[in-house]
Order: sequence, then C-alpha cells, then structure tokens
Amino acid sequence: MLIGLSTHSPGQAREAVRVGAGYIGAGPIFKTNTKADVCDPVGLEYLEYGTRHIHLPFVAIGGIKVHNVAEIVARGATCAAMVTEIVGSVHIEKKIMEIRKVINSRPPGSSQRSA
Repeated sequence: MLIGLSTHSPGQAREAVRVGAGYIGAGPIFKTNTKADVCDPVGLEYLEYGTRHIHLPFVAIGGIKVHNVAEIVARGATCAAMVTEIVGSVHIEKKIMEIRKVINSRPPGSSQRSA
C-alpha cells in the first residue's frame, strides 16, 4: 500500500521523502475551486522541481483540465488527478478518451517519465 503526502513546496517534498511517503501530491498546480480552503497555485515550476529532484511519483493535482494536461506531462508528472474535469462531464467515457489522447500525443522525448 502506498501512502502519499500533499505538498506545496520543495521543502515539504523533501520532508515527505524523509518520513517515508510512497508518493507526493503536488498542488494545486493551477487555480482550483474544488475545495473552499485551497492554497494558491504552486505552479509548474514546483512540479518540474519535484520530477527532477525527488525520486517518488509526483501526482499533479489542482485545476488540471484537458486543455492544460499536456503541460503536466511535459514536466514529468507520473500521474494527474482530475476531479471536476471528469465527474463534471456529461460524457465521462468520452472525456477520459479525450484526456488520454492528449497525454499519449506528446512528442517523443518530451518527458523521461510516463504519464
């Protein structure tokens, strides 16, 4: 079983590694309204830092939509959590296929890690 920790900074990511987390939740990457008490976006720079310097899977979360998921993949995220983009869709299966198409269409060599 993997236990993850939500983080918002490089220092928190390093602490997650120190305490034995199995993966890191990184975010919110973009502005999100899913939660009322969410912090300001941490941005793509933090995600890129984590995927380059922390050797745990980084789960990008927060404001991720079909129009910006390619940016997450390009920064090396191994996983992206999407809530409203999927459950808010009238046709969930079609939305998931659309997201997968974007993820799988990244140029070869654009990321060393898979999404």
